[in-house]
Amino acid sequence: MLWIFRGIFWGGVEFVDHQESISSELTSQRENDGKQVFIYQINNQTKYKWEDLVYTLKVYDDKDELLDVYNGKEYSWAVQPNSTGLISIKPSDLAVGARYEFEITDLRTSLY
Repeated sequence: MLWIFRGIFWGGVEFVDHQESISSELTSQRENDGKQVFIYQINNQTKYKWEDLVYTLKVYDDKDELLDVYNGKEYSWAVQPNSTGLISIKPSDLAVGARYEFEITDLRTSLY
């Protein structure tokens, strides 16, 4: 019974239903004042504007062992429908690794 009201109160648009149509790729990785800076391009292939990016950045060594995990939120970030957007990530005290893995864990849409 409650699932009927999901569409009324939440608009029926959930990130988990569209995450296959949203991808990311690393466009730049730099060091600034001794700290890593990552710039990712987010590709939105949906008809929805997505906001409030929540993500995880995992750091692996050359043996593919997990060294560090950084979780972040960007509340002022948004990407328009069928468009791309950039996000700069400047994690503090992140271990230096051989490989970095970025994952979008949540996004939201506005009802209006």
